[in-house]
Amino acid sequence: MFSNLVLLFTAALSYYCFVLLVRTRLKVEGSFGDIGGILYGPKMRLAILFSIVISQIGFASAYIGTSLQPLRRSSTCLANVYKSSLRKISKLSYVQCLPITRL
Repeated sequence: MFSNLVLLFTAALSYYCFVLLVRTRLKVEGSFGDIGGILYGPKMRLAILFSIVISQIGFASAYIGTSLQPLRRSSTCLANVYKSSLRKISKLSYVQCLPITRL
């Protein structure tokens, strides 16, 4: 129950902040860094730009992590096939890895 309330509170707070940001963007022209600089000075502009950079680094890290996982699975499978093909040469053993690479 507690986690549901925290999730609901966080969603409501996020929605409220988004609405405030849209209203501010309609009244003050410019990028988000420019809006912070116009309303609160150069330190706030740098803080906003820094937070955008940190956010983008997080998104890029998550993307790299999710895109490397299938590559790891397929390379592990191919390594196992290579080890087994040293004992017996079979072209069908490479076909075994095709379903894993499409996960």
